[in-house]
Amino acid sequence: MGIMNWEKFNEANSVKCFDMLNEEEIENIINEDDLDLAMLDTQKAIGQDTGCICGVYFLGFDNSGEMWKNATPKERLEHLKKYLELEDSYKGLK
Repeated sequence: MGIMNWEKFNEANSVKCFDMLNEEEIENIINEDDLDLAMLDTQKAIGQDTGCICGVYFLGFDNSGEMWKNATPKERLEHLKKYLELEDSYKGLK
């Protein structure tokens, strides 16, 4: 388990996850072909140190790695938003 970034953690408990990402981070995430690397970058940006919720979201796909690799940046952005909505729901944010 990584070292918790408390500043990001506190921000994450009051701000929606997608809103925590800047444009450059979003571009880097949706242009990364490797799902694991893209989600590690996402989790680092939002102060999340486990992949549990991310795993729950992507578990719904037969081969999430291939799905991500073959998706367009627009499709990846939609998956990113849906995954981060799930992160928000676990924090109690609507």
